[in-house]
Formats: sequence, structure tokens, C-alpha cells
Amino acid sequence: MTKNETVYLTGFMGAGKTTSGKLLAEKLNISFKDLDVLIQEQTGKTIPDIFAEEGEKGFREREYEALKMVSGSEAVVATGGGIVETPEARDLLSKSCCFYLSVPFEELFERIEGDETRPIALLEKPKLQKRYEKRLPFYESCGKTIDCASLTPDQLSEELVKILQDARSSCGK
Repeated sequence: MTKNETVYLTGFMGAGKTTSGKLLAEKLNISFKDLDVLIQEQTGKTIPDIFAEEGEKGFREREYEALKMVSGSEAVVATGGGIVETPEARDLLSKSCCFYLSVPFEELFERIEGDETRPIALLEKPKLQKRYEKRLPFYESCGKTIDCASLTPDQLSEELVKILQDARSSCGK
């Protein structure tokens, strides 16, 4: 990993971006940033409130602006699960140090079912699965895929540290 390099974690909601990202940042001794938290701090509103007032399109615009804001900072960044739906965000992520945290849909659904802090999680299961399937190729195109279904957050962060310390590449791509 090079100095001032941002490490992005992508994946569907519930994949472990925030939990593992905090651990990874701690192990790398750099800061951790969560785009959802940044957006809430900037607006003074919760994510569900932003969705209700501005719709998903408005939220995605805010999400992309937050992504640009953290770009180039020496930090681990947990992106929102839907950031890959914005073409400009996909472009930025694909040119960066980005990891896709891959977890099977059924496991994700168990983790997020009924979570009222995640507006998209409140969709019916078939609609949520369609959203997951739509995003899958976008996630895969943005960064190195890490199968983390059987990994604890600590194991995942250790795996990412090993990849980042690999001398052959700054990001393991």
C-alpha cells in the first residue's frame, strides 16, 4: 500500500464493510471513514430521512460527492452498498485500491432483514435479491473480489492486510 492511498471496501449491505473496515484501518494505523456516516454528518439527517426527502437518486448523488471528498486520503473507506449503481463512482473505484466483499445473498438477507436503518433492506426479499443480482457485476468490476462468507471480521481484515502488504502490487489487483 502506498502512502496517501485510499482503500475502498464495497459490497452489498451487510457484507461487513464497516466492521471489517474499522479493524483494517486500525491494523494499518490509518483513519477509517464510512460514507454513510459522512453523509449524515454533512446533512444532519439520517439515511432513511434523506431517502424519504430526496429519494434514492438524491442520496446516490450525495454518496458520490462524499466518495470524491475522501478520494486520495490515507484511509480505509466503507462505501454504501449501492455506490456501484453510479457510473462515475464505479469509474473512480475501478481505478483505485478497491475490494469487493462477497457474501452470498441468503446470508446477507439474514443479516439485514428488517433493519430499519437501511431503507433498501426494507424491500421484499425478491426485490432485494434482484437489486443484489443487478449490482453483482458492478461490484466485481470495481475491485478485487474477496470471498468473506466464512470469515470473521478479524479474519477478513487480516486477509486484506496480507494482500495490501504483498510487494507485487499496492492493492492486490
